[in-house]
Amino acid sequence: MTMQQWQKRRWVILLASLFLVSFKIPEYYSKMLGPKEIAEELDYFIIEHNGESKLLKNKETLSYVRGDELKIKAAKLRAGDHKPSEVNLVGFRHPIKPGNRHDLGFLIDTSSTLDKKQWAVDEKGEVFFIAAASKKLLHGYAYLKRLEPSLSYVDIQVNDQQRVMREGETLKLSSVDLFKVSRVVTNIKNLDHVTFQVVELGDQGKAVLKSHELYEIRFKHRSHIFAKIPMEVEIK
Repeated sequence: MTMQQWQKRRWVILLASLFLVSFKIPEYYSKMLGPKEIAEELDYFIIEHNGESKLLKNKETLSYVRGDELKIKAAKLRAGDHKPSEVNLVGFRHPIKPGNRHDLGFLIDTSSTLDKKQWAVDEKGEVFFIAAASKKLLHGYAYLKRLEPSLSYVDIQVNDQQRVMREGETLKLSSVDLFKVSRVVTNIKNLDHVTFQVVELGDQGKAVLKSHELYEIRFKHRSHIFAKIPMEVEIK
């Protein structure tokens, strides 16, 4: 191997090592011993992601969008029929026995969980740790990375005209206008669970806008509201 080849290989190894340590291991699991035999090492988790089963290999990361539904179906070791005694998603509250660290088989609604930065393993509070362990042995682990849903734009048909609206922009209408949301563009791949609703804001702001009624178009990914477009309706 030439010096140039060695330097190149050294940088590849260094970059790979930096990637592997970019997320910390929770203290409880960092004190455990690793597998002594290859048969004890975690091969993969089976994660149900919005109803679709996916293989998540040891030390890999699965990204999801807040509002997705997850379920850890299984943890498979490299050999034999032995199963880890606990499969723990750190930061997920056990729905039956709070404090129990075995989270296998429970539905994880990410609209309302995995949102506490204190349980995350990165500085931004977006990455969460799944451990496969037995007593004082850590078989292996993987990560779940939360992505926030975002609204790129929405096409709204007002009478016979098409308008492109983005979050923060106000849709101004008159009381005789007819409107329809015809297209929603987001970073969510499957739009089956993206919905919207028009919500009246009541007396809010009427002291300033006595001739207008105020509404919001709220966009939801399952139960998580991720975008709002204000709407002013002029009363005629």
